[in-house]
Amino acid sequence: NQRIAEAHAALGMIYNKKDMLDEALSELKIALNINPDLIIIYQEMYLIYKKKGMENEANSALASYEKLKRSE
Repeated sequence: NQRIAEAHAALGMIYNKKDMLDEALSELKIALNINPDLIIIYQEMYLIYKKKGMENEANSALASYEKLKRSE
């Protein structure tokens, strides 16, 4: 189902494990648009951005993760 954020997040995680980083980010961004409160998205985006050497984006994902974690 194209409207299930968890499915897109899971696909993004699979792509990340296969080092298909651009595809992973694409799926995670779709998941984020569907459900911006899904904390696993930010965790996975952080890991991918770190792999790609994109420190600013990684820090932004980490900050979003920490903000959501505090609000739980």
